[in-house]
Amino acid sequence: MPIASSAVHLDAALTSISVNYQQDRDAFKAEKIFPVVPVQKQSDKYFTFDKAAWHRSEAGLLAPGAETRGANFTLSNSSYYCDVVGVHMDVADQLRGNADEALNIDTSATEYVTDNVLLKREIDCFSMVFETSSGLAPARAAISQLALNGVP
Repeated sequence: MPIASSAVHLDAALTSISVNYQQDRDAFKAEKIFPVVPVQKQSDKYFTFDKAAWHRSEAGLLAPGAETRGANFTLSNSSYYCDVVGVHMDVADQLRGNADEALNIDTSATEYVTDNVLLKREIDCFSMVFETSSGLAPARAAISQLALNGVP
């Protein structure tokens, strides 16, 4: 009786390819609409300038020896609070020890939870932007400008 082909070869995972449903990091738009601003504290205040003062010009013609026109802006402040979000994926030592090397289970788990947090940011961002009562007309205008500039 001849030797069966299954006796001379054991199926193994390919090391050069796997199939994943991971979104390209450049496809996330939340950070382009609301850039990340590094802060020292979870909550604090920031300065706000009066928009109207910056959208009008008080400058005028100046006669020789004359003083320039006076101008001013108003300044106030607002507060921020940084919500903390997170997710984890357990990779048991037994699973890690038994996983094929090609899978690289720790890297895969890290990429999975990172994309999960990025997707949450994306969902939150677009919920705020497209909520009709959010008062985010400037953000909607920013999205339109991104679209006009070829940002998909």
